Amino acid sequence: MIARRSLAWGLAPQIAIVLGIYVLHNVLAALALEIAILGCLLCLSLFQGWRPRLGGLSKKTLYFLPTHLCAGLVVYLLLRNHPETLHSAFSSLAIDSSSLPLLTLIHCLVVPVFEELFWRQLLVSSSPGIAVPDLLFALYHAGTLAFLFPLYLAVLSLFVLTGTAWLWRRLVLEEGGLAPSLLLHASADLSLFVAAWFLL
Repeated sequence: MIARRSLAWGLAPQIAIVLGIYVLHNVLAALALEIAILGCLLCLSLFQGWRPRLGGLSKKTLYFLPTHLCAGLVVYLLLRNHPETLHSAFSSLAIDSSSLPLLTLIHCLVVPVFEELFWRQLLVSSSPGIAVPDLLFALYHAGTLAFLFPLYLAVLSLFVLTGTAWLWRRLVLEEGGLAPSLLLHASADLSLFVAAWFLL
């Protein structure tokens, strides 16, 4: 039952990517669609008795914080020699210096809450290995990155994001709540958007 729900529900946010990024060519539209879709699924689950848990933070989670804060530096180093590719991808999605502050705020404060509630608690798996929600989370994000970055980087990100999703899920299970993945997700997004500021 959980595997079926993980697969069916995990594919639902892909609609936001297809419509927002590939049809409307607008990242804010994609974010609005993602938040609406995840919000509807979360509300439906709340009505069915599901309750989210925040949990606490351990030193183990804090050990991973520096690597997440360096994610943007890695992306910057990989993409600094491809400014024309990135600029044209950004402009085709209506991303410029005037929209970047709003995108940064949404990605650091709103998106991690919705995504972590959905991917790490609602579609939770106790599997010690890579699980369906981990793969779907990675596929969801790689779908966006494939529009922005050269294909080899999008494929590489698929592997990195699968491992990241697995790590966040394991920390959530160990800590008993979302605090670890919220902190790490928000810090990774912040570092990536700082890199975007320098690349734009």
